[in-house]
Amino acid sequence: LLFDQNLSYKLCARLAELTEAQPPREFVSGESFFYLGRRYRLRLVRGTAPRRKPVAVQNGRLVVTVTGTGHSAAQRRETRQYLIAWYQRRARAIVPLRITYYARKLRLVPPRLLIGDQRKRWGSCTARGELRINWRIVMAPLALIDYVAAHELCHRRFHNHSARFWQLLGSVIPDYEARRERLRRDGPAYW
Repeated sequence: LLFDQNLSYKLCARLAELTEAQPPREFVSGESFFYLGRRYRLRLVRGTAPRRKPVAVQNGRLVVTVTGTGHSAAQRRETRQYLIAWYQRRARAIVPLRITYYARKLRLVPPRLLIGDQRKRWGSCTARGELRINWRIVMAPLALIDYVAAHELCHRRFHNHSARFWQLLGSVIPDYEARRERLRRDGPAYW
């Protein structure tokens, strides 16, 4: 097995429970979104044509240039699409750096990394040692991104949550228990 099934089922059940409690996103101006643990207010601006990079962080806001008008369903879909693509690009830029950093600390060759859209996990490690990390993790603070990166890398040595696994994780993230708890507590806000 790649993970401790009881722990995994408990985490998945808890994540599903908390995710359901979150109000659905509306993708309208004034709504809050996280990026690297900081809350940003969304500001929609109307543009005449789609820009190459329609999302930018400006003056403490996430500014999205949209072609739609008002609060139409089409504009909300466009905003959602642009934001997801932006978060995915940010994850592809940030997560590999953190994986490389912790791979070196653990004396591992950086593995193949896939940034995905998992609905119930922050990350996973395949039997071949490939890592799959959820793009939503870039909404979390860097300390939690590091926790997920190091956690999944440790699965390349131990495909379970044994005492040796936690000892290895603790060697590179001494406060992993606090980070794990914070991710459990705050994680649903990043979904």
